[in-house]
Amino acid sequence: MSTTVTPVIHGTFARDATWWRLGSDRQTSFADQIERELSERGLAGTVWKPALVGDFNYSSFSWPDGNRHSDRVAGAHSLSFSLNELAKQVQSNPERAANREFRRSLPRRERSS
Repeated sequence: MSTTVTPVIHGTFARDATWWRLGSDRQTSFADQIERELSERGLAGTVWKPALVGDFNYSSFSWPDGNRHSDRVAGAHSLSFSLNELAKQVQSNPERAANREFRRSLPRRERSS
């Protein structure tokens, strides 16, 4: 079984913005909108949730605010490392990420799949 993870990565100067993170009950973010659209297509619980259940947080995937080439290279290396570590974690324990943590949030008709 494989698990899909959909991280939303911000651009330069948006590290502290909230649109790329899952919102709260009071505020819907861009990441929430992506989650809703993917849920309608059978990919519920993929936006950030597998990463946040594990050993990661939003800053693990945060892009640096610097606007120089060296900042972008460093950011690309850091992002690549975090994505590879997340892939290893999800592949080593897909049952936890895919079923136990997220199936509870699915509508009953989707739980059987």
